[in-house]
Amino acid sequence: MRLRGELPPEEEEEEEDWEPDPITVVCYMNDDSDRFLIGSQGQFGGYIYLCKFGENRPQQAYEIPAGTKVKFMQFSNFGELLIIGFSNGEIRLMMIEHPKNYCSIK
Repeated sequence: MRLRGELPPEEEEEEEDWEPDPITVVCYMNDDSDRFLIGSQGQFGGYIYLCKFGENRPQQAYEIPAGTKVKFMQFSNFGELLIIGFSNGEIRLMMIEHPKNYCSIK
């Protein structure tokens, strides 16, 4: 909940039961960090999650357009830009280091 901005940092977080929901796309990071990005459906939809192998919870959550699903996700040839395609036809180009700064094309 804290990753999605639903819980202030000073409040204690209850242990969440993470029931499985369909994962629509996975993209591995190009930096040998054992991290990967996933897009999901169901209760975890609406975000792209940055995860790391061996950890139980995502490290970061990036909001996506409401009511859409991630259909495509891949890094550019040089690994500088993340290209994301959504079910509503939108294409987003973003740098993973600055995820709030992106360019969207419809």
